[in-house]
Amino acid sequence: MVLIVCCGRGSVTISLTLSCFSNVSVRLPIDVGEVTSSVSASCTEGPPSGSSQLPDPKTPSTWTFIHGPEHKVLNVPQVSSLMSSAHDGDASALHTIRTLITSAIRSSPRKRSAAQKYLLQYWKKPCLRQIFVDASRRGIGFVFNERWLAWHFVNNQKRQKLTTCWAELTAVELAIRTLIAATYRHVPLTVRSDHGGVVKAFEARRWKTKPKLDKIVRQILSLCDEAGLRLQVEWVPSKDNLADKPSRGDYPSRELSFQYRPSIPIHLDGLIEEVE
Repeated sequence: MVLIVCCGRGSVTISLTLSCFSNVSVRLPIDVGEVTSSVSASCTEGPPSGSSQLPDPKTPSTWTFIHGPEHKVLNVPQVSSLMSSAHDGDASALHTIRTLITSAIRSSPRKRSAAQKYLLQYWKKPCLRQIFVDASRRGIGFVFNERWLAWHFVNNQKRQKLTTCWAELTAVELAIRTLIAATYRHVPLTVRSDHGGVVKAFEARRWKTKPKLDKIVRQILSLCDEAGLRLQVEWVPSKDNLADKPSRGDYPSRELSFQYRPSIPIHLDGLIEEVE
């Protein structure tokens, strides 16, 4: 079977050639401009205007397909849309892009399709948007790409012995576990905390004066190493910390909650509970 897609002004023609059958052509009145997605500008400017090296997704032409994961067929506008979604923090789209890049690199340069060339030329690794964490007497807040999660502390004797430093470190740990649950791998992460001690501990990669807290720092760094995450913790003023309100029980809309949720590790069992 041969599939040919031709885009003309204001329409798309699909031609199928099947062995033992006649050619079948279907003309669909689709506005090419409506099905084209531009590359996200969050970390890359995208293709330069007027580029003559590769076809512009907005210019009517014949698209060449490449095979993606699960034998899906993707054209240039679809690849562009995937790139945009990956830059917006979609872990599934990022995984698909990586698979497509691997396939494109392994193919012969002479045989690469327009979509493969487009992907290899214009793809830039996404810069993850800022991750905010905070802890209060009530619980822990997490905000990433305007999505939130929160955990509240269980009121028991164990909780009464815990310190603010422990809570703020645990907020960083839960943030890392959340992103690992969202399948983020081999990307840089910047976590913003309003606790100076936590920021200094990750700058030094240890908490020299407090062995119990140092153990948590090393556990977090070990999690990052296993997932290939390059962690950087930066200070943010409390008034600018987007995780402050969720940590205090002031929760945004449930519709804005982060879809991936980590399992609570054994050492935190009985100390925190996820806010549903």
